[in-house]
Amino acid sequence: MHKLIIGIVNWNTKDLLDGCLASLKDQKATFQFSTVVVDNASVDGSPSIAKKYKVYLLQNKENSCMAAGLNQIVEEYPAEYYLFLHPDTTLRNGVLRKMVEYIEVHPDVGVIGPHLVYPEGKNFASFHRFPVMRALLFETFPLVFQKKLMLHGVYLRGCNYTKEREVDIIASACFLVRKKCLDTVGLLDPRFTNWMAEWDLCKRIKDKGWKIKYVPFAEVIHYEGQASVTKAGMGMEYKKYSYVIADRMLDSLFLFYRKHYSPTSLRILKILVIVGMMIKSMLYLPLIFYPTKAQEARERIRHYLRTSRKCLTQ
Repeated sequence: MHKLIIGIVNWNTKDLLDGCLASLKDQKATFQFSTVVVDNASVDGSPSIAKKYKVYLLQNKENSCMAAGLNQIVEEYPAEYYLFLHPDTTLRNGVLRKMVEYIEVHPDVGVIGPHLVYPEGKNFASFHRFPVMRALLFETFPLVFQKKLMLHGVYLRGCNYTKEREVDIIASACFLVRKKCLDTVGLLDPRFTNWMAEWDLCKRIKDKGWKIKYVPFAEVIHYEGQASVTKAGMGMEYKKYSYVIADRMLDSLFLFYRKHYSPTSLRILKILVIVGMMIKSMLYLPLIFYPTKAQEARERIRHYLRTSRKCLTQ
């Protein structure tokens, strides 16, 4: 059995995958590890990139999404630890060794995550809070208030990333999990597809008494937003289809609440979302009379109304 399996689920991110695998090739470790790439029916030549490196390649005939792809890796390749890694990341030298050494000497820790940074060096939200109502409310506050009043939302923006700490959720971009945890709580829930599957897994792991740790001494670069969503199976820019992403994230949030919180909490969440959507719609309504802003305003209002209807029907 391997000490470590690195699992990457790829979909149409050929160049980024190349950079990610190159960074893994440069990692020096005293233990055995292997990399498994699940390619979800890419059409950009991604499998040819994977074949350049000494990795295992699983090629799916359709896009089964991230959670199902990672489960596929765990089920087919036994290991003591699994590092779930996005293809739009590159690892600094020594990251694998540092992370595995840490979890080896902390038997009560089930999951750890590194310090994620954007390519220009800015902090990425490496860890999160569980999306309880208060955290969701604080998330709507301007960042300056979150920092000054220490009213941190789900993504804990403005936190001190130089400090090791116990957290609720590790971001899925780089997520090291102990196989014993998966044996206890089960695999990722594929209903979450690409959003919040790690939230659900971390919730189940913490509910079983395991600790989840953020370790700042390991640093990983995250090129967020390069692998995007689709409407019809082809790659699209992340920002251009932000409404699609928002819809899917809301679906995942509702699913998280159904699994882990009371029906009353879910009803309150939906009411708050509807109120928020109505307020945003009214704010954008005057802009439909300005030619340069009219199209965007109409699109936003349609999205807000569609989201409100979803809250009433789901």
